[in-house]
Amino acid sequence: KLHFSAGVVGLLVSTSVVGSSVSNLAWGSLGDRHGNALVIQLSSAMLLVAAVALAMTPILAAHGLGQQPGLGNHLLWWLVAVNALADIGLTGEGNGQLNYVYDLAPDDCVPLYIGVVTTAAAPMMIAGPLFIGWAAGRYNYFTVFAVGVIFSVGVLLFTLRLSDPQAQFRRRGQKSTPRP
Repeated sequence: KLHFSAGVVGLLVSTSVVGSSVSNLAWGSLGDRHGNALVIQLSSAMLLVAAVALAMTPILAAHGLGQQPGLGNHLLWWLVAVNALADIGLTGEGNGQLNYVYDLAPDDCVPLYIGVVTTAAAPMMIAGPLFIGWAAGRYNYFTVFAVGVIFSVGVLLFTLRLSDPQAQFRRRGQKSTPRP
């Protein structure tokens, strides 16, 4: 157990909102300039780093990092930083994935492609946190995040194989596929 007060939740939510809001602008600009495949790859790497950091948190707590009271608690700031990193990565994943689908879809099928992708992802987005919460209660924090690290490595390796469907347009000086 990390033994943080209820006020820590507000701090973590605040960093989530600020981190995801500000990073959304950066991810969009990066995707426009260098392609959404790169956005997906970089955000997957960020999520892998966040998963490793979260898996290390109980080890850091066991070695006294969280012993200082109040704002001097280094474990608290560790979690704030890791939470911000994870939220920035999740924002990049969402931004990159939807825009990647948009890049791939024929003009007349964009709404259908986006609808299929978001509908297919919905069950995992609902069940995933519930399953992770159950697993953390059943097993332990470290085990859950260690498994998360393994999955994150697999996801990153998969994303490295993505091609950039818009590269040909950027080489010609266009920002993206011309849409009506």
